[in-house]
Amino acid sequence: MMWKRWFFMVLLGLVVTLPCFAQSEDSFGHSCGSDWVKNFRYNHPNDYLICIETTQEGKFSTIEGAHTIKPNQEVWLIVYHYKTYEVAITEIKGVGIYHGDVKGPDDKSRGISEDIIHTERQIGTFKPDEGSIEVALKKMGESSILAKEKIQLYIERFYKGAYRVGIGLIGQPAVDRAYSAQKVAGSQQREIVASSEDNLFDMELVVGHSWFIPSKRTYPFEGLADHFKNFGIFLGFGVVGWQTSDFNLNDIKLKVLKSFYLGLDYEIAEDLAIVPALGVRYVSRLASYQKLGEPIGDNEEPDLQEVPRLGFSVLICFSPEIFKTLSKATTPSK
Repeated sequence: MMWKRWFFMVLLGLVVTLPCFAQSEDSFGHSCGSDWVKNFRYNHPNDYLICIETTQEGKFSTIEGAHTIKPNQEVWLIVYHYKTYEVAITEIKGVGIYHGDVKGPDDKSRGISEDIIHTERQIGTFKPDEGSIEVALKKMGESSILAKEKIQLYIERFYKGAYRVGIGLIGQPAVDRAYSAQKVAGSQQREIVASSEDNLFDMELVVGHSWFIPSKRTYPFEGLADHFKNFGIFLGFGVVGWQTSDFNLNDIKLKVLKSFYLGLDYEIAEDLAIVPALGVRYVSRLASYQKLGEPIGDNEEPDLQEVPRLGFSVLICFSPEIFKTLSKATTPSK
């Protein structure tokens, strides 16, 4: 019957392939996915482990893409290989603190099975931006290189702060007011009146700096959990300000360098931050010797003075890469 034929074919296939799997398990059963590697990562949670496997023919079989590493993160290299070969690190670029020589006392070889060992090396830490480790495989006791591979590293940058440029809205009472002299109904006498007292807020171009909390921030953000670390202390000043009632462009009154801001910076994206802040701003008010409703001459205008006022503001700030300030990477002593 047909099902019997399929049954025997599947059974035959299992008989043929199982020895291959068994051989693979015997030769490289303890590799980069082994419990030893998992335990190593568990016992060194702050370090970075690069694991490489090789073939019986003396070639590298599993070289991954670029590895992302923190500037002060200790890097380890483990190579699984047959006992007839030995591992050599031929070049390291971008290293900050290097443990040992290219072939030094930090090399450790551990027997895994009758034929397989792994060579373990503590490399060190790397400087920000890019680095690489070049590893070679040689016949035991020979100088000629059978295979060579370069491991690319991307070392993250730590930032301690950023310069900000943004637009701010500052509310009452720290808004400018405009005054004029007008004739009221039924009177021939000009009086001082407020022409913009109902403005709820003014706008300003703001420049400042944010000090990150904590002082080491990396990009890009890695999920929601990182957003709880995106706060900072912002200190800035208003470069140019104007009344929101001046959008008719015919009567824009610009105010230059009239305010200071202190706020809590919250970065919602790599180049974008929202800053609720308190602002102290010098604003236009009627001179102390004049009052609203007071008569004024036909050829006179109300006198104004600049007085400080405290107001709540919301800033939308931008920080391109060149505006960010790097944090000096520190390395714990081993």
